[in-house]
Amino acid sequence: MHGVQRLHMEGALSPAMLDHPEAINWGLSEVAQLRAETCLAGIQLQVLWENERSIVIDAQSASVTEPEDALPQS
Repeated sequence: MHGVQRLHMEGALSPAMLDHPEAINWGLSEVAQLRAETCLAGIQLQVLWENERSIVIDAQSASVTEPEDALPQS
C-alpha cells in the first residue's frame, strides 16, 4: 500500500480473553472477510472477523504481489 492515510485496528477482546490470554487459540486469527472499496484517500482495505475485530487501512493506492518462489497455478 502506498500513501497510507489511516491504519485502524480494533481488537475487541472479551474480558475473558484479557484475563486469560493463554486460553486464546488459533481460531481467533481466522479472517472472515477481506473487502476493498474506494474512499477519499483512494482505496480502503478492510480485514474483518466474525465479531468486532477489524483492521481498516485507507491508502492512495495498493497492489498485490506474490513471492518469487510461488508455485505455478494450474
